[in-house]
Amino acid sequence: MSYVFAYMKGPRTICFIAAIICCVSCSRGPVKVPATTSRFHAGEVWTFHTTTNEPSGATLTIARVDFDPQLGPIIFVSVTGLRPDTWRPYHFMPLSEEALGRSVVALVQTNALLTGDDLSAFEQFHEQGRQGVQRGKLNKCFDITVAEVLQKLSQPQDNKPWWRFW
Repeated sequence: MSYVFAYMKGPRTICFIAAIICCVSCSRGPVKVPATTSRFHAGEVWTFHTTTNEPSGATLTIARVDFDPQLGPIIFVSVTGLRPDTWRPYHFMPLSEEALGRSVVALVQTNALLTGDDLSAFEQFHEQGRQGVQRGKLNKCFDITVAEVLQKLSQPQDNKPWWRFW
C-alpha cells in the first residue's frame, strides 16, 4: 500500500503545481490590446445629427482612419453642407470612434474619397495637426459629437483659434 501511495505522490504534486500556475496566470487582468480596426472606413459619407439651425442635408465624409494605442481609432472627417457662416474655411476635424458613432445617422455613400483641392487641404490639415500634437499644443481628437463641436465653434472664443478645443 505504501508503494502505491509513494507512486501517486509524484503525479499529485505535478497536478497541484499545475493548478497553482493556472490560478496565478488566470488572476491577472486582461491585457488591453489597442484597436486596429474601426467600423468606419475612408470614403464613407454619412448624414449626422446637426444643431437646429443647420441644414438637414449636411454630410460628413470620412477622410482617414488612424489608430492610437491609447485612444483607439481616430477618424478624420470632412463636413459639408453647413451654413456658410458656421464653418469658416475649415471643415476637417478628428473624432474618436465613439464620438463619431454618436454623431452619425445614416450611411449615404461609400468610396467617396477626397480628391484634388480637398485632398490637398486635408493633407495640410493632417500634417499641421500631427505637428501640434507632437508639440503638446493640441489633443489628438474630439470626444464630443460633430454637433457639439459646431456649437462650440459658433460661440465667440475671445480670438482664440478653433483648434484649441481639441
